[in-house]
Amino acid sequence: MVVTLLIAIAVLSYLLGNVNFARIIAWKQNVDITKQGSGNPGATNTLRTLGGKAGIIVFVLDILKGVIPAIIAVFAFGGYTGLSHHIVLMGTNESYFALFLCGFAAVLGHNFPVIYKFKGGKGIATMFGVFLVAQPILTIIVFIICFFCMLALKYMSAISMLFITTLVVLQMIFVPEGNNVGLYIVLALLLVLTFYGHRSNILRLYRGEESKLDLLKYFKKSPKTQEEVTKVILKRLKKMPVDDEITVKDLFDKLRIKDKAMGEKALKEDIQITELVKIVGEGNIEDCTILRVAPIVEDKQTSEEQTHNEEIQTNNTEI
Repeated sequence: MVVTLLIAIAVLSYLLGNVNFARIIAWKQNVDITKQGSGNPGATNTLRTLGGKAGIIVFVLDILKGVIPAIIAVFAFGGYTGLSHHIVLMGTNESYFALFLCGFAAVLGHNFPVIYKFKGGKGIATMFGVFLVAQPILTIIVFIICFFCMLALKYMSAISMLFITTLVVLQMIFVPEGNNVGLYIVLALLLVLTFYGHRSNILRLYRGEESKLDLLKYFKKSPKTQEEVTKVILKRLKKMPVDDEITVKDLFDKLRIKDKAMGEKALKEDIQITELVKIVGEGNIEDCTILRVAPIVEDKQTSEEQTHNEEIQTNNTEI
């Protein structure tokens, strides 16, 4: 009876994990998330593709995919027994094993969903939800620390792996007394899923090719008028060194320019921009490259004015 109940909850947890909110929310906006950005149907790629609001919605819903199975499992098999060290929740061996087994099933469903031919996300948000139920206070503390690390370093993949590794280690330290072999195995499997899902990111980190993620950028308002679009493009191009280059697509993405026609008009028709850069390529503007070719005239004039003022001051001193 107990084994049957555990298997039933685990199977339902896996099926719940199959529900991919990134795909659903992107589909509602006529976007195939698997063909955008990294192609990963998860919260991070949703953030990059659809913006901050959509990214947060997917993140929260993916967390709930871990929270719901974990809550059902922990209370179906004994619940919590008390609080240790003032911040660590303790439960029975059975309740914690059931919690993490069903949580693992939900993550497995998210990463390898049968309804999407086993092509899913990386499961970090869903694991977050599982640990929120197991150790809410510890998990929130670790999350806050990792969040600020993310803002500073901007490597989402590295911080995600650090986040889950820290939680797994802490949970292995604070376990109920008794036989916990099964619990250790499930925790280890969560760690395996984390690093397996980030295997391509690990290679890029090793090669120094991993792209950074500026979280705060995705919560800034996109330029809406032609004047605003031209202004942000000019400001960005002025910061580029001479002979440096950037693709038009990357420029539009970095500046959150959604109206590509306005961006193209600014690049081709604004006098200040056309004096600073050269557009290399033909066809679709987003497939072209922007090459910085000229120094900033304003900076040169400012420098000449400063030199002239210094000469005047020197002459006055001599007199």
